[in-house]
Amino acid sequence: KKSQSPKYLVADCKLYHKSNAEFLTKIQFLTLVPSTISLEKSSISTAIAANQWVNIDDNYQYVIEEVEHMGIKQRWMIIYSKAANSRVQKSIVRQVERAHTGIKKDLFHLQAQRFACQTDAQRALDKLA
Repeated sequence: KKSQSPKYLVADCKLYHKSNAEFLTKIQFLTLVPSTISLEKSSISTAIAANQWVNIDDNYQYVIEEVEHMGIKQRWMIIYSKAANSRVQKSIVRQVERAHTGIKKDLFHLQAQRFACQTDAQRALDKLA
């Protein structure tokens, strides 16, 4: 409290939480917004839907959004990068492949079971679905 306030504070996303909100209202700061914040997700969705990206270069684009969060008016920059998009696509493909393998395994075990009646079989299928 006795030291001179910094002009700007640059930090990682751990700075950005409610217990620091009072402090953050007194300074200018630059930080990542944690992905656990629902407004972050909706801001990204809004940026994608609006499709008004500003090109930085061949790999990066951004959109600026004015928001108020934790009682602080802020300017958020949503950045799109081709490299991050490529990583996400590969991750989604892996998740789909894992889910497909799991479903095939579950269906194999289901078809090997014997049921007393059609109702029991339908229940087992519904549970799997």
